[in-house]
Amino acid sequence: MSGPAEMVNNEGCSADDTASCGSSFSELPPEVKLCVFALLSATERGVAAQVCREWRALMRVSSLWSDIDTTTLPACTLAHQHTNTCRSSQNRRCCQFLEHVANARAVVRRLCISGDICSADWRGTLQSFLINVRLHELCFAHIDWAANNAGDLGENNERARRAQRLFVGTFDTFTRVAPKVATLILPFDWSERSVRMLLRLSHIHTLVLKKYFTYQCLTQSMLNQILDGLPLLCRLHLEVWIASGNGAVSFSVSSPRLEFLDLSQCRGLDLERVDLPRLTVIKLSRLYPWHGSLILRIPTSKPDHCRPCIREVLACGAPQLRLVNEHILRPEWCDLSGVYDELNLVIGAVCSCSCHRSDSWVS
Repeated sequence: MSGPAEMVNNEGCSADDTASCGSSFSELPPEVKLCVFALLSATERGVAAQVCREWRALMRVSSLWSDIDTTTLPACTLAHQHTNTCRSSQNRRCCQFLEHVANARAVVRRLCISGDICSADWRGTLQSFLINVRLHELCFAHIDWAANNAGDLGENNERARRAQRLFVGTFDTFTRVAPKVATLILPFDWSERSVRMLLRLSHIHTLVLKKYFTYQCLTQSMLNQILDGLPLLCRLHLEVWIASGNGAVSFSVSSPRLEFLDLSQCRGLDLERVDLPRLTVIKLSRLYPWHGSLILRIPTSKPDHCRPCIREVLACGAPQLRLVNEHILRPEWCDLSGVYDELNLVIGAVCSCSCHRSDSWVS
């Protein structure tokens, strides 16, 4: 067997030559160094920027910052610090990071950002970031603008209302500078103005609208606007809690393109009818009516004994359906004669019609 000194690598360099090559990183051309730096995390790049002036200059090259994720920044680890102090420290670190990327005039393709929009520093930095970076090629955006909100987020909570007003202004900017975003995830306030802004994003194919207020004013008209106004939408996730009194608010869902629908995090929302010829996957949960100061009194709200069975609703309006929650449907699932025991269990767990509702359902 050959000794270490005689071993060669794929390029024909001996082990000694390889070691000497490793010590001459400074001699590599800038484009090669950038390829190496692209493998580092944002935190590691921050450390590398402190090594020398050349590396600091390279860290401002826009090509390094196409993927922005502030949630990966190190959190405050000082256990003795007060929670507000840790949040302030994390907020300051996030702002510095966004300012650096904005100064680099980066072309961002993926954006994942989390913060409290009520913080003037974070909001101002985010607004400047949206204006100064180039987002015309942005494909993926996850914006958690209510990250530090806690407790009651009801309609009468002044802080929650203020955050909503601030969100609307920032969302206006975002929808203007990132027109080609294809996947969008964010808490949504379900205001008429926010819905109109959302419709600017005509390239969206995956939309995840999370709960912001405890009880939200989703209406059939708003849902129709989104389904009709986003021509490429094929995956929709909704988390909406509707204060519906003792019953539930019934909705119709109609789209020629929708392939995936997740309503498993909704409360007080009932499916009355669907017209989804391409739907293959649906996720549902038990229907829990929600009580609150805001009660939606909509004519389509029905008492338990009038609600249609969810299996019949899906059989009539989603002929291509293949998966309900985690259950793979048999080909005969939509025929009355083809109902089988496992399907009965799956439907019974999510349906609120008079046949499937039982005393074991406790809201």
